[in-house]
Amino acid sequence: MLIQFFKNSQPATLIALPFLALACWMAAYLTFNGPVMHDGMPLATLFMDWTNSWPGYWKTTLGFGLLSFQAIYLNQVINYHEVLYKQTNLTGLWYILLMVMVPGGLYLQPVLVANTLFIFLLNKTLKLYKHDEPTGTIFDSTFIIGLSTLLFLPSIILLPVFFIGLSLLRPFSAREWLVGFTGLAVPFFMLWAVAYFQDGLKILEKQINDAFSYYSFQPTFSDNMAINISFGLLAVILVFALLKFRANIFKNVIRTRKYQRLIFIYLVAAGIGIAAGNPWSGPEYQLIVPPLTVIMAYYFLSSKRVWWTEGLTLLLILAIVYRYMNESGIVQ
Repeated sequence: MLIQFFKNSQPATLIALPFLALACWMAAYLTFNGPVMHDGMPLATLFMDWTNSWPGYWKTTLGFGLLSFQAIYLNQVINYHEVLYKQTNLTGLWYILLMVMVPGGLYLQPVLVANTLFIFLLNKTLKLYKHDEPTGTIFDSTFIIGLSTLLFLPSIILLPVFFIGLSLLRPFSAREWLVGFTGLAVPFFMLWAVAYFQDGLKILEKQINDAFSYYSFQPTFSDNMAINISFGLLAVILVFALLKFRANIFKNVIRTRKYQRLIFIYLVAAGIGIAAGNPWSGPEYQLIVPPLTVIMAYYFLSSKRVWWTEGLTLLLILAIVYRYMNESGIVQ
């Protein structure tokens, strides 16, 4: 009865999230060395150089801590802003399940750090609704986008998402948009200044060019049955979730309706972003996890058929376990 347990908003169920994350993370503790991949962006390279010498259990523990923090924080952000129609801890549950669907979700790598920034950005964006003094929040939001782009190139897809969200949540103001573009430019300018004074402009240019060449910008498909089963089942659930999401959106108050539209736009943009790489086994898939989590939580919260929601969740967990067993060679 996993869904029923996390469906309420009691603190006890929230405390259970790190234990669920630890159970999912055991594969990483058994191996310590996983498929850590990055696109070569400057901050990603710096992060990997910094952590490469760490013992395996340090990196694994930090990764587990980040996943637990992200699940709890995203859960609290969605509840605080009332993005769903009632308080629930399903957001945290689904964040963990979706993050561990690919092996890259079990190891410390730049995109895992970037996901923390994505959730900070979502919180900042939702705060803009009827905000009396929004310029500081707008600057912080686009600064986060610039920072996350230097860590993980597909993060740049969040820039149009943010400005669409700004248009949804606030009347147009040229001053606010100018502040937004200024915030975006600051991380790039700071990095350029550091590279300039250290005679590293050519290295910086090469890193950015290599990052663009890392992505094929062509949709890829997998011929692995275990991958197709897990993502195929997820796609079926997503179709049901989007239909429910669309059917109920006009039953919400205006603020919640705008928030949910923003989440849907985020989902579509992230889907375009992950198409640039290999979402089946690479880190790009994690870009779509935050908005996908909210859609899933909404569907399982609003569904009244207990046997259906519990059965779908169990099937997805079994598909994830089968994938890991397949990739480790236990089953073929």
